[in-house]
Amino acid sequence: MEVDITDEVLPGSPKNDQHQVVPEPPYLMNGDEDPYKPEGQITLKIEKFSEFAHEGPESRRLSEPVYIRGLPWKILAIPREMGRRPPMGAASMQKCLGYFLQCNADNTDPSWNCSGNATLKILAQKPGKEDHVRKISHVFHAKENDWGFAQFMTFENIMNPDDGWYDEETDTIILFVEVTADAPHGVNWDSKKDTGCIGLKNQGATCYMNSILQTLFFTNKLRKAVYQMPTDEDNPDSSVALAMQRVFFELQFSDSPVGTKKLTKSFGWDSIDSFLQHDVQEFCRVLLDNLENKMKNTKVVDTIPSLFKGCMKSYIKCKDVDFESSREECFYDLQLNVKNKSNVLESFKDYIETEMLDGDNKYDADFGLQPAEKGLKFLSFPPVLYLQLMRFQYDPLLDANVKINDRFEFTDTLDLTEFIETEEKENSASDEFTYLLHAVLVHSGDFHGGHYVAFININLRGTAKWCKFDDDVVSRVAYRDAVIANFGGENIEGMGRSCTNAYMLVYIQKKAIDDVLGPVLVEDIPEQLRLRFENEKKREYERRLEREEANNYCEISLILDEEMKSHHEFELFDSRTLEAQSRKLKVQKTMTYRDLYKFIAANLNIPETSFRLWDFQDDDRQGLHRFRCENSRPRNFLDPNETEDYSVPIVQIDRFVYLETGKPGILGGDIHGLKPYDRNSTVILNLGNEVGAHFEEINQIIGLPPDTRLNLYVEYKPDRIIPIMNANTRIRDVQMLTNDGSIIIAEDASKITEESNTQIYFRALYNRIEVEAHFHEFVLGAKPELEPPMQPIRGQIGLDWKLPKVCAWIASQIDYDPAKIILFKNATHTEKPANPLTHQHMEEYSLLYILGLGANNYDPRFQRLYKLFYSKLPITLEEFDVKYHILLYIMNDKFDLSELSVFVNKSATVQDILDEAKKDFKFSEDGTGILRSLYDMEIPKDQLQLGVDEQLLPVAHFEKEPTRTFGCPFFIKITNGEKYKFCIVKQNRILREFDSHDDSSIVNLVELLQSHITFPAAAPFLGIQHSNKSRVARGLLDSKKSIIIHN
Repeated sequence: MEVDITDEVLPGSPKNDQHQVVPEPPYLMNGDEDPYKPEGQITLKIEKFSEFAHEGPESRRLSEPVYIRGLPWKILAIPREMGRRPPMGAASMQKCLGYFLQCNADNTDPSWNCSGNATLKILAQKPGKEDHVRKISHVFHAKENDWGFAQFMTFENIMNPDDGWYDEETDTIILFVEVTADAPHGVNWDSKKDTGCIGLKNQGATCYMNSILQTLFFTNKLRKAVYQMPTDEDNPDSSVALAMQRVFFELQFSDSPVGTKKLTKSFGWDSIDSFLQHDVQEFCRVLLDNLENKMKNTKVVDTIPSLFKGCMKSYIKCKDVDFESSREECFYDLQLNVKNKSNVLESFKDYIETEMLDGDNKYDADFGLQPAEKGLKFLSFPPVLYLQLMRFQYDPLLDANVKINDRFEFTDTLDLTEFIETEEKENSASDEFTYLLHAVLVHSGDFHGGHYVAFININLRGTAKWCKFDDDVVSRVAYRDAVIANFGGENIEGMGRSCTNAYMLVYIQKKAIDDVLGPVLVEDIPEQLRLRFENEKKREYERRLEREEANNYCEISLILDEEMKSHHEFELFDSRTLEAQSRKLKVQKTMTYRDLYKFIAANLNIPETSFRLWDFQDDDRQGLHRFRCENSRPRNFLDPNETEDYSVPIVQIDRFVYLETGKPGILGGDIHGLKPYDRNSTVILNLGNEVGAHFEEINQIIGLPPDTRLNLYVEYKPDRIIPIMNANTRIRDVQMLTNDGSIIIAEDASKITEESNTQIYFRALYNRIEVEAHFHEFVLGAKPELEPPMQPIRGQIGLDWKLPKVCAWIASQIDYDPAKIILFKNATHTEKPANPLTHQHMEEYSLLYILGLGANNYDPRFQRLYKLFYSKLPITLEEFDVKYHILLYIMNDKFDLSELSVFVNKSATVQDILDEAKKDFKFSEDGTGILRSLYDMEIPKDQLQLGVDEQLLPVAHFEKEPTRTFGCPFFIKITNGEKYKFCIVKQNRILREFDSHDDSSIVNLVELLQSHITFPAAAPFLGIQHSNKSRVARGLLDSKKSIIIHN
């Protein structure tokens, strides 16, 4: 479909006069109150309060609505009773004021929500008295659209004249609420209208990426440089530069949230990567490094270093001699300590604090070991300064990374003059090292996960305009919410937001603001790049129109006789192969059957009376087909002569329609499929009388002499090919042919044999399946002959095969003994191995059983690929069933641990197990050749013979608790009276601690003897307490993958 939109301004297209200036919303320019403001005040004056205090809860007072964030907010006041029963001695219940804040009460849509904080007050109406204040924090939604206090205060206390809240003369109280709300979700929030900016869609866990992308976008000089990167010859799927240009272009000119899937695709990420949360500083560093490399040999080669690169000098200076060693280093961001620091300046002082090298830590200079001081100095700061606040640190007490939520203050103006070398300060202007706060990246949550948002001052060159970028929602916020509320620590409003705090700060050098934040105009974008993105928008617009139009049309596949003649399996055709062969027609969904006949006749240039149309439907009579397959039969006649009152839309038919052709005026009778056995054709046959009356016609169709004797069958379903015993039976009296669309199979009765006939052929066709045999690592061991093959085995086998025949087929493919093949039953509902089959099972069970199939859920028409699972045994399956399989852990003289499987008789002794292990154990060259019986390791020579005053003591590693063991345990030989510093652990309890400098550390060997014969765990062992560095780290972020941009 051609769509002419050359003169239309598409969504997301730049206007010729569009500059990077955020306009004021129209309601502000007209002087109206801003309905999208982030905060507001609501007042409710309750008159005749003394009467209100005696009314029931059905008496409610509501204030006039005040619009905040585009939603109506009201005060709700309700008289309520205190408790369920009157207090002792009281005649009636004490009453109180129910005081609530209500949000968007008329909207019952369950998808919306809005987070807000509020201060609820009863105002004092007498001089010198204080308001009564209580605070709330809540996420309002359709089921909880009001929040507050059911018992805010008793009416008796409210009307106490000493407090001044109740005015006796006017009989009034005044309720006053101050509301601060975030932008709502689930409503038609227009970020562009409210802020002039748009957000980025979250792919699952890409909030960290969205926050830094918005920050980079508002670094206008970087945005200009990205636009200037040459991408004409780049692969559109893998070009990071092109994807960044597209994101920036859409953020600048689009009116709706921008997707980032093309960007992450250019990174070489899959869908799983989009659900992994990463560190925002790490992503920023990797992304800028990638862009900097791609800017090499272009006219914007130095843009990123000129914006973000600073320089520092680390030095060591001797105190007593004239010697200094120094090295200059570049940085693109700085990591500042938060723990035990109160603000940014204090962290900077900690960053450059000198360290004294004295005592054992003296510096080895050319003059020998000298006392010295070690530190660093900043030589230059970049125009755009990124400060990462180190809120995630390792806690040795918890042995885990934790988030530090301490209060850490930062200001909107930062003077870094004192941190620069003296020479630089003397030669610099007064504002050389003055920085203005441009962005605050905030993390909510803990070390294991959370959410990132960005607060950006989008008008740093003028009056501050702070906006909150929360993925696809952008809203204006006050300075307090953008800066002060994100210091961390105990929230000043007492709302418990301690887990929400600033994680990264972006400052811009005051003197560089005009250079860094200069406007980005349409003229700054290369014309070919702009045209490329405009054409993308045009194509997307056309596709959207096509999708909208597609809702009014459907596609049908017209099946002709020619398409079925080459089909020799079940049913009349296979939709998967027919999909590419059939004639497809695009028709309106509102078209009736009569309209369809006219439409097809016009398209095929044939008379309307020369064909009939049949709708294909599955044969599901009597519930025999429990699982409906995609193949179907012409079952419903589409009558073109239906009355206007019964005008059936074409949308109700299936996607396959059979066109039955014939001479005009002779069409009629029943319609059935005819398959000749051992002939290469399938046709549709009209039958109107007895089956036998059509023998001559059938013979003519299948190419046999007219007097050929035929055997006829009905293909009732794939596993039921039923003979028609009486050829003189009327068709409608044959049980299997009661409906149109039945399939008749004809065979020449004179040419069939017991080995070759219709039923034999279709039985073989029914049982033929395609399988893929996968190796399952069932038996552990290092024997080469048990190594799995490289690829699965694929081929055709018979569903009626016995299982030993299946094993023989697998063995022939991998050149192995079929008696040593073991099969597994497939798990229910999943194609994964479950229980192994025994030798007895191999004789009793069928292939249907191990595939998890049955007569009711196997249909060969699906032609699906089935999975088999097998494994190789070192012994025959018959032996495997009567022997014990024991998994041994093998340790060599280097304490390397491995596994070994041995098979022994059920009456075997420990010595038999050791004898089997010796067959595969690699002894050391000068070893003893004897295995230890508790676990398999070669006994060292000094432990082979023990004296009366010697004992073998197990040694195990543990972390914090004796039950948390790890690593490889081993034995050491100890002598009675030896001195050690250790503790004795028995039954997971520390019995005694010993110090080699204390005589009490002498051990009596009796303490180390096993106290229980049948429970080896009761034996004491020597515990070595230290961290398990090989274990998988706890928490989501511990085990996350490093960020890699592959392209």
